[in-house]
Amino acid sequence: MNDQNSHIANLKEFCAPGATFQEEMMDLSDQVSLKVITFSPPTGFNNPPVVFVAGLISLIMGWKKVLLEITKDFKVYYIETREKISSQTKGKLKYSAETIGQDIITIISLLGLKDRNYILLGSSLGATAILDCCKRLKKDPLCLVLIGPNAVFRVP
Repeated sequence: MNDQNSHIANLKEFCAPGATFQEEMMDLSDQVSLKVITFSPPTGFNNPPVVFVAGLISLIMGWKKVLLEITKDFKVYYIETREKISSQTKGKLKYSAETIGQDIITIISLLGLKDRNYILLGSSLGATAILDCCKRLKKDPLCLVLIGPNAVFRVP
């Protein structure tokens, strides 16, 4: 099994039984493309989708138990942010809570999410970026789930 097939097989471990996943690169600008992994629950669902933004350099494997649970009942858009190795970037970029927040705003627009019909879930820098971008969102989330947002974030 090549590395790509191994990676795809590994993502199945993050899905509830019967749930599916799809990976795609979303072009946010000429300089930034981010990986978004969409997990879909095994049966029809009426729950709002979850936009999940993990923390600085967090790996998806650290969220395996959470994803196994929430993919039972929720569609999940797992966003790998611009500092992750999966991102495709060109030129000199900023890596601040504000720029990651703008990436979140762009992805929500590209996903076509409806006003007050999705959940924003973030951890650490992801939660901080969510707090930063909330006032600029064109489509408000139903609610926020924030795990350990940073009071101050300085790019390392």
